[in-house]
Formats: sequence, structure tokens, C-alpha cells
Amino acid sequence: MAIAGALQMGNQVRHRFNGCRAGPVAWDGPLALGSSSDVYVVFFKITQNPAAAAMAALLSLLLLLVLWYALPLWLRLVKNGDSERVPRGRQ
Repeated sequence: MAIAGALQMGNQVRHRFNGCRAGPVAWDGPLALGSSSDVYVVFFKITQNPAAAAMAALLSLLLLLVLWYALPLWLRLVKNGDSERVPRGRQ
């Protein structure tokens, strides 16, 4: 009886986590903006050059957005493309 209750509770937890996937994805954008603004402040303090600090902040924003959004999307597309092929020797 205890095992059945634990299995049922595990299904409820899995269902709850399936609905929470959009949160971390939506938080990455503001986190990237905040991190790149921190990069701007640090580079401005070091160089005293607003143009160099802005360039560093834009590059860091681009890098973070690519790593958080574009790279996982690209890896998912590559994985889905490879999963449809039949491996050699198993035709």
C-alpha cells in the first residue's frame, strides 16, 4: 500500500514539474540583461570609456542569449534530425 501511494505521489510531482518548464526559460532574458548591465558597470569602472563598456555589455548580452536560447534550440533540432535516421547495420 505504501508503494502504491509513493508511486501516485511521484506521478503528481512529475505532472506539477511539467507545467513549470516555461518559468526558467522566461527568466533567462531578464537575467541576461542584468548580467550584461553588470558587465557594463565593471568595464566602465576599469576603462572609464563608455563606448568600450557598451561594446563589452552588448557582446556579453549576445553571448548569454545565444548560450541560453539559440544553442539549446539548435541542439534539439540536430538531435531530432539524427533520431529519424536508421543506423547502419539495422536496416
